[in-house]
Amino acid sequence: MIVAVVVMAGACSSDVSARDVVEAQLAESGSETERLNTSLIATADYPDSGWSHLLLGEQYLARLEYPQAVLSLERSVELDGADALARARLAEALLAVGRESEALTQLEAGFESGLDDSWRETQGLLLSRLERYDDLLALADGLSTDALADDPSLADRMRYTAYRGLGDDAGTDRALARARELVPDLAAAQAGAASAEYDAARFRSAFEYAELAVAADPDSAAAAYQHGRSLLQLGRLEEAQAAFVALGELAPERTEGPVFEALTLVELGRPADAVSIMDEVAIAFPDLPGVQGIRAEVLAAAGDAAAALEAAEAALAVNPDDPLVLLGLAAALLVNDDRGGSFSAAERVVAEGQTVTGRPEAILAAAAIELGRADIAVAAATQSVARAPDLWRRQLLLARAYALAGLDTGEPCAAAARAAEASGVTSPPCP
Repeated sequence: MIVAVVVMAGACSSDVSARDVVEAQLAESGSETERLNTSLIATADYPDSGWSHLLLGEQYLARLEYPQAVLSLERSVELDGADALARARLAEALLAVGRESEALTQLEAGFESGLDDSWRETQGLLLSRLERYDDLLALADGLSTDALADDPSLADRMRYTAYRGLGDDAGTDRALARARELVPDLAAAQAGAASAEYDAARFRSAFEYAELAVAADPDSAAAAYQHGRSLLQLGRLEEAQAAFVALGELAPERTEGPVFEALTLVELGRPADAVSIMDEVAIAFPDLPGVQGIRAEVLAAAGDAAAALEAAEAALAVNPDDPLVLLGLAAALLVNDDRGGSFSAAERVVAEGQTVTGRPEAILAAAAIELGRADIAVAAATQSVARAPDLWRRQLLLARAYALAGLDTGEPCAAAARAAEASGVTSPPCP
């Protein structure tokens, strides 16, 4: 595949630009790896062209590799500051890594270079993050018809956020009511947006959409689900538990409420309570191997090695390819001192990339630590922390990986202590 890209790039005719050729190759590529290779070759062949670094940055964005995307897109903007799309993509990457002020600067420069109004929602999100609520109100008042074409509620959603930030309850209520008039299924739409942001590992954005979804319809199970799981990723554990309890009451026929409540209780340092919940779920839903997989994971967290392995093996017999089953198996094997088996199971889930939560990477890191494989432990724990930096157990795991590698554990230990205190949990001593 790589050879084909090079040949075609060298065969450009005068009426077909190099960028056209590379974009055609990207369109024809069958996998993410092929598209990444194509873009890497383009940056090697055209290192001084902003577009090549833009295309590479877009590939990193698609792969949710946001720090790498920032580097590529910064280079694109450096080479071609007039490229409005490059600045917008850079803003997107910067937002994903929590550099909101820089993201807003890039986006505003993009608008000055002709960026279209489809990016106004991102601008509003950035203004909200930076608590510039008066500017957010001004933006809402000045939105063009093009900006409102796909979502007529956008201006009122911005006003809702701004008035809420300013403590104006009456304004908040007016804006929400108007948004619901314009989009009757507002809760479903915002829950859908939250789901998309969650799947892109942009958990704070997911929370912001989910919060509005809950406000639009407090009885929406979809809204409660998105709200709870984004809160969990943000380390707001007691709020997450409350959201999952509410979800269980709104949709008792679904497993998500109690299952995610159990996972939250593990993070809160209450694995015994989590086991009680998962035992009930397993009885109510005996035919779902994923439930037994998570039950095995929870039992392992509670230190019940025999029961964890029994649950994992039962689930494995039904569906050996389910990532939840494999994660449960990895956790069960680890607590049963089968470090190699645990590592292999977790490594498979990580390689398949079926989840963005960082849980598979955490279990892989724990197994790697027990095997003494410091490089893999640090890489996996770092990735796990990147997905949920406010979960104290993730930070503690990173500290253990650092200690194994002979690195300074001060920063992850301090982060673990802060996260544990915020969650009302007493974290174990740091290595």
